[in-house]
Amino acid sequence: MSRNYKFQFPKGIFIATITSVLFSFSACTKKDFKIKNLNGNEIEVIGHGGMGVKGLTPLNSLKSFEKAIESGADGIELDIQITKDNVFVVFHNKKLEDGSNKEGRVYEKKWSELEDAKFSSATIPQQEVLSLAELLGCLEVSSDLILVFDIKTYRFGLAESTMNAYSKALVALIKEEGIENQVLLEFNDVEFAKSVQQLRPDLKIFVYNEFTYAFEKAIENGFYGITVDMDQVSATDVLKAHENNLRVALFGPDSKSKNIEAIKMQPDYIQSDALKHLDRILN
Repeated sequence: MSRNYKFQFPKGIFIATITSVLFSFSACTKKDFKIKNLNGNEIEVIGHGGMGVKGLTPLNSLKSFEKAIESGADGIELDIQITKDNVFVVFHNKKLEDGSNKEGRVYEKKWSELEDAKFSSATIPQQEVLSLAELLGCLEVSSDLILVFDIKTYRFGLAESTMNAYSKALVALIKEEGIENQVLLEFNDVEFAKSVQQLRPDLKIFVYNEFTYAFEKAIENGFYGITVDMDQVSATDVLKAHENNLRVALFGPDSKSKNIEAIKMQPDYIQSDALKHLDRILN
């Protein structure tokens, strides 16, 4: 005669075990990691577009940046596009209709056509799409807040005259705002990066691409660092960059486990979509 026995894990032990696992996972501190990098062995916590893609506030909105700063981030990453009359706009997507109440491309528009643009958001409506100058004017930007400008052109092969105009406008804005010492500039377009570098060799320029290409172009042009997707890079790659005096910024962590994985690679900056957790560990 066979019998079916159903094993019952003792309730108290089960709860205690789960609690212990969760606590040990969430209670990581900086002391648990031996960090060695080019940033004084400190990893700067950067809010990706503010609070990140999973935040309740729209990416790149004033509210999102304010919350990131309130959360204790060392810096914020802003996606910057350029209108055809050389105004810098804080917006991520290539198409305006993907995230706002406007249509078309930023580079096709004059700023006057975008001044009343709003982010698409069901949770926090009526958040305005701002120019970079407006955003910096609205934010309480302390002198030690890192400002990462991800410069997005969404087109290559820009005419030299256009690129020069963009570069001069960017350099002028940075000087006018007095943020030369706290801004990091990320470029996917190496020629654009070189154009800015010629005007202001002292600015900290990162090339943003897959590791091998970014590494080679950064070395070739004497850039400050590279920005790479954490899922496309290894700790060995990060070490190689450091050995060649290149700072490394990682983007892509969107969970607690991904934050920890990114920390273990020992970069200089982490742009996180799980900002509060990363800040609790490192700050």
